[in-house]
Amino acid sequence: MAQRISVADATSPVVIHTVHSVTIPPIVGIVGSTVMPASGGHAACTTSCFESIVGVRANTKWRLQVALTQPLDHAAVEWIETGTSVAHRLAPGEYLTVAAGDESTPQWAVALSFKVHDETASGASPDASQVAGLLSYRVVPQP
Repeated sequence: MAQRISVADATSPVVIHTVHSVTIPPIVGIVGSTVMPASGGHAACTTSCFESIVGVRANTKWRLQVALTQPLDHAAVEWIETGTSVAHRLAPGEYLTVAAGDESTPQWAVALSFKVHDETASGASPDASQVAGLLSYRVVPQP
C-alpha cells in the first residue's frame, strides 16, 4: 500500500495519507529559559533590570506569554516591550503576550527584558534566580 506525506505550507498541519488519515495537532512549547542581570543601556531601566532568553518550539503560528507565579509583597515586576520604554506590570496567573511568531520553528530564542520595582524604597532587590522563579512562561498556538 502506498503512503504519502504532504504539507500545504509551513503553518498548516501535516497530513499523512495511508489506510487512515492522521492529522498532527499544533505542537508548541518552551525549550528552556534563562534569566540574568541586564547588561545596561535600556532607557526604561532605572531600577533592578533583568534579561531573559526563552527558547520556543512550535509547528504552527505561536504566541509566547508570561505571568508571575505568585504575588510579591512590596514589589512589582514589569515586562519592557522590545525597542521601547513601554512597561507592562505582570500579575499572578494573568498571562501577557510578549512575543509571537507567524511560522513554525524548531527553536527560536526570544529575548525579553524585565524590571523589578521595590515599592518600599528599602533598596532590597531580588537576584536573577529569584526573578526566574517568579516568571511563568507558556506558548500557545495562534488561531
